[in-house]
Amino acid sequence: MSTGRRRKLLLSNPGVEFRRFHTAELRHGAVRSEDKKRHGCAFCRGYIELPLSAAQQQELSASDAPSAELRRMRTRMRNTRRRVVGACPVWKCRDCGVSLCMVGRDSCFERWHRGEVPRQASPPSEG
Repeated sequence: MSTGRRRKLLLSNPGVEFRRFHTAELRHGAVRSEDKKRHGCAFCRGYIELPLSAAQQQELSASDAPSAELRRMRTRMRNTRRRVVGACPVWKCRDCGVSLCMVGRDSCFERWHRGEVPRQASPPSEG
């Protein structure tokens, strides 16, 4: 199962119950990831979308392109204004299989297993 699918499953209601569930056999321990590719933290990794610059807005308003082409232009411009936030930790949960930050007392690992909802990426702006 891909990391994205696993994260989506663990964010569902049954997934939250699984994350909170602890027994002697299932302890949700942290292990060092053996993947060569480091995945983003399932709790804090996301994107923020910056507003379009004045030059980009002026370019859109001055364009004579059809509406479908304008939508594609706007999408392309918005994608250049996205910034990644969060970490790419080397730790992951042994049982959940997702990468999680282990820094500090209130780490992403602890918050994830308390069942807290991760922050969401900023929604795309229309404009």
